[in-house]
Amino acid sequence: MKMKAKKLVLVAQKDNYNLVATEQGIYASKIIDYDYPVRGAKPIILMNIRTNKKRKVYRKVEYIYNEKTLRQIFGDEPVDRAKRIVAYLKRGYSYLKLKKMGLV
Repeated sequence: MKMKAKKLVLVAQKDNYNLVATEQGIYASKIIDYDYPVRGAKPIILMNIRTNKKRKVYRKVEYIYNEKTLRQIFGDEPVDRAKRIVAYLKRGYSYLKLKKMGLV
């Protein structure tokens, strides 16, 4: 059985938040790193190439789905554009088609 790839379109970036549009809707994600264990965070070992030392970091991804909050972070224009992109993705448009239209 062939798996269908999930269509993700990065619309805007601001204050370490990424505004993403998918076929299901829009959301913002932010990666937060902690030096100590936090609930819901996964341990990751980061390697410093220059000093060749390892460091353990607890990484957590924060998601925001509320449209009102998204408008406060990004403003009206990127959120409206993301909603238009969602409508086109639902109709089966590809990323390249959206790029030709000038939405991405």
